[in-house]
Amino acid sequence: WLHHHRSEGCTDNAMDGAAYNGHFDIVQWLHRHRSEGCSIDAMHFAAVHGHFEVLLFLHSQRTEGCSSYTIVDAAARGNNHVVAWLRQHCPNTEAIIII
Repeated sequence: WLHHHRSEGCTDNAMDGAAYNGHFDIVQWLHRHRSEGCSIDAMHFAAVHGHFEVLLFLHSQRTEGCSSYTIVDAAARGNNHVVAWLRQHCPNTEAIIII
């Protein structure tokens, strides 16, 4: 509704927030229908909160990537499957050594 009835648009915070909360359908819709995109926070939030489907979509469809601390925060939350995936698919996470 807002997309069709308002002109001020939104910011990258919209997709970042949708990723944070695991709203995969909203992340997809924003990617397809809006130009604001997202920040590196979107992948970070999806990974840290275990929203794996969102993480995979962002990785395959967006170019922002994630920070090197994403793997640390995902590990701290016990998202081991996400940590394993990040190690294989996000080269900047290899610089972080988890003890």
